[in-house]
Amino acid sequence: MKVVKLTNQHLPQLYTFLQANPISNLYLIDLLDRQKIDMWGFNVWHGAFQGDQLLGINLDIGSLNPSQPAKMSVPVGDAQACCALGEVTQKMGGTLKILSERQAAMALWEGMGSPQPFTSSKQFLLYCENPLPGSSLELSPATIEDHDILVDYTAQLRMEDEGYNPMERDPANWRRIIATMINQQKIRCRKEKGTILFLLEVGTNCSQGSQVGGVFVPRWWLDINAVTVV
Repeated sequence: MKVVKLTNQHLPQLYTFLQANPISNLYLIDLLDRQKIDMWGFNVWHGAFQGDQLLGINLDIGSLNPSQPAKMSVPVGDAQACCALGEVTQKMGGTLKILSERQAAMALWEGMGSPQPFTSSKQFLLYCENPLPGSSLELSPATIEDHDILVDYTAQLRMEDEGYNPMERDPANWRRIIATMINQQKIRCRKEKGTILFLLEVGTNCSQGSQVGGVFVPRWWLDINAVTVV
């Protein structure tokens, strides 16, 4: 099996590979639609080939140089291919986080040499095929005036979903990330009298569909509206 760095010449083959499971691979399809293959080195794509057949791919996001790990890796493919891709990722400096289906994620980690420390967090991809009719909740894009409260709420959301608080790790960077998400209209809110009661993060939004990254309701609002069942 041979692992090569992918270029825009591989785009047709790459799209075909990802389209085999568009629901699971929507995030990568969205990146390709918007950026193609980043040739500046910030995002690095590799493919594992058996002859001319593409068996696996991995995207290392934020892979700046071999002395620093990538911010996140997203592998797709069979275990053998992802293991081979993990060897390449490790040579490039490793990664801080792997986000993928469990088999691919574990194979990439093993290919990296099973580095420690290791924390496994179960995430679930839910697909709504036949939504039920009913009332809808009107949401509007967050504005920069919401920035400070959203920094807090989105940090609480990460704590609920992934078990860590980004404000404790790097508060300045997290504030920048939320400002960028607001500018990209990736945070939608429900407000009453200017107060945010519900927020939704748009993880991916492209021609083939959208993914919700997470939803959050402030604890104080849940406490006020708690329902007692007798």
